[in-house]
Amino acid sequence: MTAALLNRLGHGLRASMRMRFDAAAFGLGASSVGALSAPLTRLLSDESGTFAWLVDLIAHWQWLYVVAGGVCAAILLRRRPAVLVLLASGLIGIGWSGATTRADSATPGSGPALTIATANLELGQASLDDLAHWIGGLGADLVVLQEVSKEAARRIAQWQDYPHQLVTADEGPFGLAILSRTPLTGSEALESLQQPLRYRSFISWQGHRIGISAIHPMPPINPTYHQRRVEMLTEEAQWSQLVSAPSIVAGDLNSTPWSSALASVAPAGLLRATGLRPTWPAILPVIPIDHILINDAWQVVESGVGPNIGSDHRPAFAVLSLKAQAIHAE
Repeated sequence: MTAALLNRLGHGLRASMRMRFDAAAFGLGASSVGALSAPLTRLLSDESGTFAWLVDLIAHWQWLYVVAGGVCAAILLRRRPAVLVLLASGLIGIGWSGATTRADSATPGSGPALTIATANLELGQASLDDLAHWIGGLGADLVVLQEVSKEAARRIAQWQDYPHQLVTADEGPFGLAILSRTPLTGSEALESLQQPLRYRSFISWQGHRIGISAIHPMPPINPTYHQRRVEMLTEEAQWSQLVSAPSIVAGDLNSTPWSSALASVAPAGLLRATGLRPTWPAILPVIPIDHILINDAWQVVESGVGPNIGSDHRPAFAVLSLKAQAIHAE
């Protein structure tokens, strides 16, 4: 009886092991398929409709595919043919490499640098003390804020380091602000029934006229919002070209570097200054959706992601310098 019981236990353990490694094979396969959504969504960047929207949503989760796929591949290398495992891993690598192009890098200390930060305040839930401490440590020249509540706006108005402010408070997700150490000029606020509020403005920095656009497009929770997000980013890319000045677009873009939305603005010369490090959700970030985009007048000295400030997003920043040709053009 004891032998029969041990035999049944052994059989159950072997079956459990087989199920575990089958799960690993499924996980690696699913990660490979998910990763390939990145190049596919680029092919569909001019398309609208449910299929293009779903592919784009799947493309956002490349960090998940890399981590989960890597764990599953490590398990399977002991149990499956290495060629198949490596092939599936290669497909994940293809997806990862589908991120939109990042702007050129500059050597630190090579010239004057402008620092810009962006933060989503989660309807005013973020700790403004923590945010102020962080941007103070950065020495940020410009700060772009989203989901600015009335209380947050009241407190931000008291920040002496940023006396020049464009602020629209809202108890919903559409509050927006640009904070600057230097005067903001030529400012305009754009809003319509189709698109939420965005700001466009200019500052004078190191003798140069700099354009700054603050945006917070709708999250792509359906095909319509997916298309409106693309339209807003495309319009800001066109504005960046028309102003004939070094320009910056910043905010919670609700788009990852693998999204068709960011791919759509790259041909217009609007590239990421921020990297691939995730910003949402703040506790365990898995997707990078908070970005700073720049036109080809700039190069990136440094960029990164800030600490958890009590919002559901982590803030992001970039340190920028002008290219020599942009300086001479001025």
